[in-house]
Amino acid sequence: AKYGKQLFQLALEEAKKLLQYAQQELSRYYPSDMKHVIWVRGIAHSCGGVVPLVKVTALSKEKGLYYGFEFTDGKVRAKLQNKPYTPPAVCPHCGKPLSVKELQRKWAEEHKKLISDLLAGKTDDVEERIRRLYIPVAVQVKGGYREPTEEDLKFLVEVAKELTKSKDAVFVLPVVQIDRDNEVFKPVVEVGLTHWHHLFNPRQLLALYKLIKHVRERAKELKESYGELGATVALYMTIGISKMVDYNNILVHWDSITGTTRNSTGNYALSRKMEIGYDFVEANLYVVAIPWVFETDVAESGKLHLTSGGLLPVLRWLAESLEGLWSNGDAIYLWDAAELDRHLPPKSVDILHVDPPYFEQHDYTGISEFFWQVLRAALDPVLDV
Repeated sequence: AKYGKQLFQLALEEAKKLLQYAQQELSRYYPSDMKHVIWVRGIAHSCGGVVPLVKVTALSKEKGLYYGFEFTDGKVRAKLQNKPYTPPAVCPHCGKPLSVKELQRKWAEEHKKLISDLLAGKTDDVEERIRRLYIPVAVQVKGGYREPTEEDLKFLVEVAKELTKSKDAVFVLPVVQIDRDNEVFKPVVEVGLTHWHHLFNPRQLLALYKLIKHVRERAKELKESYGELGATVALYMTIGISKMVDYNNILVHWDSITGTTRNSTGNYALSRKMEIGYDFVEANLYVVAIPWVFETDVAESGKLHLTSGGLLPVLRWLAESLEGLWSNGDAIYLWDAAELDRHLPPKSVDILHVDPPYFEQHDYTGISEFFWQVLRAALDPVLDV
């Protein structure tokens, strides 16, 4: 309402810069044909053999496609198949009973240790640890799925080594402890993932570091050039990064009905809790996630009905619809929707927008704390505005 089309145009320009930056910086971290990769957690059993922690193995219920596993010499390899895989009750290597709960806790400890070592610049046994902890089970490509290859794992190994070279990552990333009073993330903390940066694999973490750092630098420049308007544009860029994070962390799952990611807030809505689960999904950020988050092409074309949920088409509609209403400072009102007849005479407003707060159904503070970590880190130069 205050800045109108000027806000949209500046946000559009900034989003294009971010997309270009993502293409240049992130493209070398992903296989060129990858849209998404589905991972399951792996952990070494007492016998030394790697065991995948799985429950449901459907990739596409429409196509009747699933993933299963082959076990040889203490190692595990995923394969695509046309029937469900039944998780074994005993170790596929030694035949001894499995305690999934205990193995999951052990996985969390080793994952957490790996992430901490990478941020500390340590590369000891990185390749071996990654091969044990993260098992790729399928890669979604254009037109379907393919089995993971050796190359897919090498990408993750090389990215992990790259993360060790990012000396300022601990000053940029949300390396903050999850509040013990946060009931939404309590199940995650109880498993052993105690800090926000534990909720990402090495590639997700490196990408997040680069994107936050880019937005933080641009926020400072935008503030210097445009003041409050520049800070507002930086806020929209950061909301976009937060939306990307919602779909790219180790708490998201694969939806075999829709053939895409079930985001973390979607998982939260099912149980009002965030839980570690079994599989997790990673998007090719510069190909899939970031273009969808902003939808610069749809917004620029003006064909806003073609949106699939991007940020900029909504921003354009709002900016063009509300432009000028700020001029007299009293065109937008906040009232109690249950008592409108006490405040507003009949036919005195053009539109009512009602957004009901589900006080007893959602823990807004608990879930929002996750996204605040990204907002706080990226917007540090403009929080005073």
